[in-house]
Amino acid sequence: MSALDIASALASLTDPGALRLLGSYTAGGPCMVGVTTKAAGSTDGFWERHDGGDELLVVLRGRATFTIDLPDGTTEVTDVGPGQALLIPRGAAHSARVADDVHVFFVTPGDGNATWRDAEAGARPAPGEESAALRRGAPR
Repeated sequence: MSALDIASALASLTDPGALRLLGSYTAGGPCMVGVTTKAAGSTDGFWERHDGGDELLVVLRGRATFTIDLPDGTTEVTDVGPGQALLIPRGAAHSARVADDVHVFFVTPGDGNATWRDAEAGARPAPGEESAALRRGAPR
């Protein structure tokens, strides 16, 4: 999985009105759209998973390294910086190590969300188990 470089994609467009598809997004219902800020080091050990659909993260400022445990059992690590986006597939557990304070625009499924910390014994919820903190409309 690699970051989607929005600036490079825009720079590659030579004709007015042209478009370039960067990926596809799947959700089984309503989504939350918003922005968040995270301080360097503040997300260490924090994980989340969205069984209700894909999650789109656009880094507007700062840098973070994402670890994504894909549903097929593989793990990918991706660095994301300003002007780059990450499209995390449905059901992929993921965490971020924030190197520089980040500002992020996100589109996240409203249902089927789970969160946990590394230090919590047996913390990783089974697929389909939802955390109250990320139910539709809850602040992130």
